[in-house]
Amino acid sequence: MAMIVSNTLNKEKSLDSQECTTMEQQKELDHKVNKLKKSVQEIEQDIQVLEDLQYEYDFKRKTLEGQVEAETKGQTTTEFQHEEMAIRQMFTVLNIKREVMIKEIANVLTLAEQIQLTLISDELPEWKRRQQMACIGGPHNTCLDQLQSWFTVVAESLQQIRQQLKKVQELVQKFTYNNDPLTLSKSQLDEQATSLFKNLILNSLVVERQPCMPTHPQRPLNLTFFLNPPPVKWEQLSKVISWQFSSVTKRALNSEQLRSLADKFLGHEAQDDPEALVYWNTVSRTSVECGGSLLQCICEHLELTKIYVLDIWNDGYIRGFLSEERAKALLRDKLPGTFLLRFSENRHCGGITITWVEHSKDGEPVMHSTMPHTLYTMNRIPLPVFIRDFTVTAGDKDPVNPLIYLYPDIPRDVAFGRYYTSASDALGGMNENLGQFYSMSGRVLVGSVDSTTK
Repeated sequence: MAMIVSNTLNKEKSLDSQECTTMEQQKELDHKVNKLKKSVQEIEQDIQVLEDLQYEYDFKRKTLEGQVEAETKGQTTTEFQHEEMAIRQMFTVLNIKREVMIKEIANVLTLAEQIQLTLISDELPEWKRRQQMACIGGPHNTCLDQLQSWFTVVAESLQQIRQQLKKVQELVQKFTYNNDPLTLSKSQLDEQATSLFKNLILNSLVVERQPCMPTHPQRPLNLTFFLNPPPVKWEQLSKVISWQFSSVTKRALNSEQLRSLADKFLGHEAQDDPEALVYWNTVSRTSVECGGSLLQCICEHLELTKIYVLDIWNDGYIRGFLSEERAKALLRDKLPGTFLLRFSENRHCGGITITWVEHSKDGEPVMHSTMPHTLYTMNRIPLPVFIRDFTVTAGDKDPVNPLIYLYPDIPRDVAFGRYYTSASDALGGMNENLGQFYSMSGRVLVGSVDSTTK
């Protein structure tokens, strides 16, 4: 009896020790996850600082070059030398900040990789073990809340980093130089972020409560079945996607938008077949056109709608998922200046593209599209303000706003007038001089447009 009691107490002590160790490990993991989230937010701010510094340097550099070429009167060689030295010092600071930016992103990806390894190699197997114990009558400690929270933060952080790397690419396109740290390292970091995101998604497909087998009512099916999900009918998947929008907004997806999505998931020939099957590799596969998976793009469009254009979406003013071809067909017979708003189809997942129609001299309709107005730009320029103050130029003509009627025939200010006041407030009083604001952000609205942008 004494031996039995002793062994029991030793086993209990061992279990208590394991429990304490597990709690410490989870506490440390939670700390790392919070650090990851904070670091990504700091990089967001640093990119903005870098963008402003780059604009200031590029402006002063070009100004000095223009003065030298024009041989400005009244300015001595000494003054030019002082300005040139100041610009060189600014370049040094700019180069250092670009180096620091790349190191920060690299460090964040390293931290994300460490966390992901712990989640996939330790935490997820431990959850699976608890599932197995529950199958044979063990304690039902199989809650996924904490595990889901960690996976979600890492996934969102990786997505934000990928968006930040797109912003880095935009900075490079505006200004670069020999041995530019951004140019040298961007591609490698982009591949690393994409690889980590894919690996995380592929290893996070679990279910909290598994169905039971008929022959063993208390035992769930083998978990592997859920790690390789079977195909789903488009009729079912389309309802889920539409429900996602209706649960966040007041407006579900209409039949036209669902047909556009069906074309992407199934192909044009099968888009009208509700019984057509959608396979997981189709949903998760990265598209060259979108710059991400179809599922990812849908989620980012939903996020943009929820944060920046919820009221406009609920008003029915955004056509949403609409192909470029369908947009052209809708606008072809409309008055010049008629425009519509649709989700972007190219690499800018989470963006609004404005497509409008003009008429050539011989009366033929000509279509134009803006570059997508993304999560980044909407944070600085609300969509109604962008529409109201958008202008283009042609040759020596004065800038004009080509956006006159919201499809089908609603005057622009009638559709968006009620948003102008709040939109101006959102800019912090900068709306009085939007031209300067856009120029400072590197997005000058007076200029040519892309006739082929999707």
